[in-house]
Amino acid sequence: MTDAAPILIDFPGADEASRTLHGGKGAALVRGALAGLPVPAGSILTTRFFAPWIERLTRSSPWRALQTAEAEEHPRLGAELEALALDLPLEDRQRGTFDALTRRVEALGGRVAVRSSAPDEDLAAASFAGAHRTRLGVDAAGLETAVRDCFASAFAPRVVSYRQTSGFAPTPSAFAVIVQRQLDSQRAGVAFSIDPETNDFDHVVIEAAWGQGEAVVSGRVEPDHLVIDKPSGRIVDRRTGSKLIQLRLTADGSLVERPVETADTCCLDDDRARDIARLVAQVEALASAPVDIEWAEDDAGLHLLQSRPITRYVPLPPEMMTAPGARRRLYGDIALSSGLTINGPISPLGLDWMRRCIDSMVTTFVGGRRPRRGAQPPIADALWFTAGGRMYQNFSNLFVLVNPRRLARPSAGVDTLTAATLESLDGARYRAERRPPSLGWSLVRRLPATLVRLRAPLVRSVAAMLRPARAARRLERDLAAHRQELDALAERRPSLETIAAEHLDRHLRRVVDATMPALGAGLSAVALLQSLARRRGLPPSEVEALGLGFIGNVVAEMGIALFRLARSLRHLETRPDDPTAGAEQAGNNRVASTAALLLTRQAPADVLAAWDDVLASYGWRGPSEMDLASPRFADRPEDLVEQVLAMPIDTPALDPQNAHERRVAERRRATELLRARCGPFGRRLVDHLTQVVEHFAGHRDTPKHANLRYFQLVRHRLVERGEMLVAAGRLDDAGEVFDLTFSDLGAADRDPAFDLRAVRHERTAFHRVLQRTVRTFPVLIDSRGRILRPPRGGERAGELQGTPISSGRARGRVRLLDQPDAGPFAAGDILVAYATDPGWTPLLARAGAVVLEIGGALQHGAVVAREYGKPCVAGIDRLLERLDDGCFVEVDGDRGIVRRLDEGSAPTSDVPG
Repeated sequence: MTDAAPILIDFPGADEASRTLHGGKGAALVRGALAGLPVPAGSILTTRFFAPWIERLTRSSPWRALQTAEAEEHPRLGAELEALALDLPLEDRQRGTFDALTRRVEALGGRVAVRSSAPDEDLAAASFAGAHRTRLGVDAAGLETAVRDCFASAFAPRVVSYRQTSGFAPTPSAFAVIVQRQLDSQRAGVAFSIDPETNDFDHVVIEAAWGQGEAVVSGRVEPDHLVIDKPSGRIVDRRTGSKLIQLRLTADGSLVERPVETADTCCLDDDRARDIARLVAQVEALASAPVDIEWAEDDAGLHLLQSRPITRYVPLPPEMMTAPGARRRLYGDIALSSGLTINGPISPLGLDWMRRCIDSMVTTFVGGRRPRRGAQPPIADALWFTAGGRMYQNFSNLFVLVNPRRLARPSAGVDTLTAATLESLDGARYRAERRPPSLGWSLVRRLPATLVRLRAPLVRSVAAMLRPARAARRLERDLAAHRQELDALAERRPSLETIAAEHLDRHLRRVVDATMPALGAGLSAVALLQSLARRRGLPPSEVEALGLGFIGNVVAEMGIALFRLARSLRHLETRPDDPTAGAEQAGNNRVASTAALLLTRQAPADVLAAWDDVLASYGWRGPSEMDLASPRFADRPEDLVEQVLAMPIDTPALDPQNAHERRVAERRRATELLRARCGPFGRRLVDHLTQVVEHFAGHRDTPKHANLRYFQLVRHRLVERGEMLVAAGRLDDAGEVFDLTFSDLGAADRDPAFDLRAVRHERTAFHRVLQRTVRTFPVLIDSRGRILRPPRGGERAGELQGTPISSGRARGRVRLLDQPDAGPFAAGDILVAYATDPGWTPLLARAGAVVLEIGGALQHGAVVAREYGKPCVAGIDRLLERLDDGCFVEVDGDRGIVRRLDEGSAPTSDVPG
């Protein structure tokens, strides 16, 4: 910003919109006025006007202290800055500007609304909606006071807190203020260009009340609620609110409450509602993104008061969308299934790798022509596809063959919310109008060849059921041979092309042939035992016990190994703590010291042995591990050390080994109870199935474990390629290689002029949108953005109802986490997450209980919770929106209930056994 930049501008009249000069709100109003939208006239005190005030504040001690203060000090320091801001002196230029603004206010009718317009306000990532103060009905005499008050509110404790949690600096670097003609509105409210409840792109949502819109924005009335379908203009829904009062502007500019005689009448008729819908659609088109607006209507007609981007919604890439009003397609997010459980944009290279693996599996075991690398059929014809940073299933095409209710049954074990949604879904609404080519006769013709290709795992599955001991010895030999093969492959350090292409088919066949028969036999035997137990009348708790305590589960064993490592690190001598450091800094120092001793091999031999064992057995695991871009434990050992040091080694109730051994004993006791209720033949059957369970039921995660070890070899080659490209000056960081695809890397090899930076920027453009707007990805979403949810069930006040996954009760403080390292987590805290994967194991080991939005009995977090004896509830719709971080709850794993408690309720645990 230069000295030539205007200090005061008018709208209409400004020739361009500038966020830097006019702030977020101001730029939007100028843009709307330039487009001919009905924006009431006004002026903007630009950021140049407030620059002297901000420069003065930067020299104050509260400002300097606030930049480095701990979060708990922010409110106090913000309040000190707010007080200073209210009493700043005016420079001559500012005083002259106020004089000019006063004349303009008088020309506008004498009454104005004064609103904030900071450059970092009304961004796509953060709106600051309602954070800064707004002054209504201001006259010329009160103008300076109103402007000062609006500016000072930028330092109010609530704003400083919002800035902190939204990732901004605690203080603004610039500020602007809008001074706009005050309307004596007859009706007013807000409108959204998409439905904030359902994410439907074709619906406009309007909330309206009589009088000033402040009654709606502040929540002082229950507004009328209307939903309008954009393509047809049809009123989809209308709910009349109890608008008992209205806010009206008096002659002296104050707002007064007046009773409403027509409180039970909707204040908008259909024509007015459609006018507002058209206005918000125009603003959306102007912004090229979903928006919400504030509108008002007076005797002169409809007016646009404010507009801002909607900060939280789920966008879709263009290739997934159908035209407005056209038949919609339904998509299921495979990346939230039990095998992936990634709640975030998957890297371009990670998606490319997943496509390669699935294509390899299909051509190896089903046959057919291998797709061209990176290619996929049109989404309308596909059964599955990758787009927009995710992997999806096209349910519309599946509905051609299968009723949604049939699909719900296998989904229940992984995600109870998806199962409930599919159960209630009208399949005809989303069924594809034609059979996709992938479900044609070519698939039927391939069936005999597919059975031939699958003969090895099919035969081994039968052998595992009939001769479990012999099959188990063969499985161990196969797994050992596969480990040796991967070790040899790592030592040879083959090229990226070799390991990512030539060896992939062989690796996947080895894993399927060896592990899938064991997995199938183990799950089948457990299901048969539980079915027999129900028929013999065993109590539900004993039936559940038959499905727990399996030997050889690598995820459960990983938690036990990490707990042992934590005990080994207990007496490790690190550098002395800095006595002046806070608790957080002291913890960071200990992590850094411990990691340094381990990585430089200066720790005692027994500690190094435990560390080496963890890395050798689980070093290729980690959070979001199915994405090649995600670092593993071995890649970032400091993160693993931090998680391990926090494990509750002095709390026997949270020891995962004790819990696992208890589960094994409970399963074996339940087996004996079942034997006692059977006759001679039944006892022999139970004994045989128990052998199958002992040998194979623990191998649920073995296929993934083996695959991830291979993935780590590929990841290492990719990081090396990234380092080479950085050295060549073609990328800025080695990790940027994951923002490309294999075909991009091939093109870069062939053409030294191939612009990898430009390609990377293009491939990650939609990812950047997702990172700004999406907190949790929906499991089911249609081609116009509508998120499908299960029918609302009855819940008692203060309770959230989900699906009981693991029995027991626990009380504690809620910790809402998006990632396992996203915040502080103490032993006994209640882990609340959207979904988890094995990378969360250190947290699961020290949690008092686990609550998941996405999950069922077979989801990773649920399996580990049961093995460790943690109460667990899953399948609570909008869980992360309905619980606050730090609140106290009781988790009842027997009934599937999460109950809110009063602040200060003591943490407790009541785990069976």
